[in-house]
Formats: sequence, structure tokens, C-alpha cells
Amino acid sequence: MSPGTGSRAPAPGALLGLAALLLLAAPAAARGAIALSASVDRNELALGEVLVLEVRVEADAEPVVSLPTSGFDFDVVSRGQSSQTSVDLGGGAGVRIRRTVVYQLGLKPRREGTLTIPPIQVKAGPASGETVPIEVKVLPAGAVTSPPPQPPGGGA
Repeated sequence: MSPGTGSRAPAPGALLGLAALLLLAAPAAARGAIALSASVDRNELALGEVLVLEVRVEADAEPVVSLPTSGFDFDVVSRGQSSQTSVDLGGGAGVRIRRTVVYQLGLKPRREGTLTIPPIQVKAGPASGETVPIEVKVLPAGAVTSPPPQPPGGGA
């Protein structure tokens, strides 16, 4: 065979470059990132009423949620949590465990006005993130507002 023909093993640097390229092309969820979302059951309520803040976290590790310690114009009057775990055994990549945790917080505003629920900090293993701020309009006590929506299957 003459030089340049036949099969040769790729250089170690080429393999390293290919591995880096594949890692960058992998979805963020496959690299241990977390997916976050936050929502409220309504954006307008009267002083004295309670709204429900839902924070949804999808991560490879158990998440830790931290509420703001200052500038938080709400009292937490209730807490709830549900979780789901999925295990992926396929693809030769080994076992992958993914958790989805939903936190529900009952929040009672401390004052009237347009209030902001600041970003909620979340850490799951080496990954971290924060939710986006949410604005809520708080009317005077006794003001007529729309009731929060009923959960599916719920009702009087």
C-alpha cells in the first residue's frame, strides 16, 4: 500500500474532538441541567385572599428550592409537594434517573398594589437556576375578584 491509502486509526486528538462535539450536541437535559417553570393560579386577588404558586422542577438530582429571604411581600400559608421519578435503562449510556418535582405554595399578600414574586432559586446536584419573576395585582380587602380555577375533576 502506498501512503495515504488503506485504513488507519484516527489520531487520539481527533477522537477527543469528536467526543467534545457529541457532548455539545447532546440535549441539555442529558448533561444534568434542570428545567424550571413557575406559575400562579391567578394574577389578581384581594388582600386577605390566597393564591397558589406552582414551581415545577425537572432534574437528574434531588432539587432544593430556596424562597427569597428579603423583599418577599407574601406569607407562605401552605406548602405541598408531589414528585415523579423516571428511569431510562437504554441506549448504552447507562442508567439515567430523572425527577420531576412540583412544589405548591399558598401565598397570602401582605399589602395592596402590584407585587412581584421574585425569582425562586433552585439547585439540583451541580446544576442550578431560577424562575422568572411573576407580577400579581393585589386589590383592597373585600374587592370582588374572579375565583381561582377549579382543579380538573374538582368542583362543588
